[in-house]
Amino acid sequence: MKTYSVWMMAAAGALALPILAQEPGRERPRAPSLRVDAAFTASADLEARGAPAGGMAVARTGVSAELPLPALDSGTWPTLGFRYQEHRLDREAGAPLPDRLKSLSLNLAVAHRLGEEWTLIGAVSPGFSEAGSGFSSAGLHVGVFALANRRISPALTAGIGFAYDSLSRGGSGRVIPVAGLDWAPADGWRVTLGYPRAGLAYEFTPDLTFEFKVEADFASYRVNDDPGGGPAGRPALDRTVVEYEGLLVGPAVAWRAAPGFTARISAGLAPRVSAEYRRRGYELKATDTVGYVSAEAGYRF
Repeated sequence: MKTYSVWMMAAAGALALPILAQEPGRERPRAPSLRVDAAFTASADLEARGAPAGGMAVARTGVSAELPLPALDSGTWPTLGFRYQEHRLDREAGAPLPDRLKSLSLNLAVAHRLGEEWTLIGAVSPGFSEAGSGFSSAGLHVGVFALANRRISPALTAGIGFAYDSLSRGGSGRVIPVAGLDWAPADGWRVTLGYPRAGLAYEFTPDLTFEFKVEADFASYRVNDDPGGGPAGRPALDRTVVEYEGLLVGPAVAWRAAPGFTARISAGLAPRVSAEYRRRGYELKATDTVGYVSAEAGYRF
């Protein structure tokens, strides 16, 4: 079984869930929001079972939105959201991978405050995750997420819970413990541990923040047709699930350009890029560390 840190576990469990667990204990403005994001990794040579298996570069793009729903009572706030995400795999000859992985999901999340210290967060996220150009019932799945946050002090909030993804396979991927931490050790400084980022940030000005982050890029996709390629003797890769995993480490700059508008850019290293057909016991992984760049922009109306 693979060993994941707690923030990586969260990413492995419920890919279509909103970033409620990224900032435990911090209240978010009750306003509609829209976010677009992209990340690109350089081409990496792949190996599988000790043999060369081609190479690939990855381009991930996504768009998500959240719409706050009317409060159920003074301490209960539901939110409806959606996300579309796509991984384009620029494959070299011989890499047994689809060239396109995509997902579309809805999300219903509810936050409920219990007194001054505790907040409970739960979400259900049905959707489709599939290789190729279209969606089918084979790619239908559901994610479930639950987290209990405790405000320990004005500077420290911690949370614990679990995530479930019906499409993921294997004991370490389907039901996973989740933990989060939000700590402000000094004025301007902030430490976060959660989904999908962990990192250290310093607020240089109210509109400019410098960060060092570790970000998980992890998703499971249904593969209906064998993509072809690969070393001789590999297993058949049709009618199964591929679990893509990227790990991005590097500095970032976040900017509040105008009221409601935020942007972030980052560049660094991807020490892990892999794609695993867990049902078939077949994993492709990069043989070295490659570079990446990423960017995102969001607007809260």
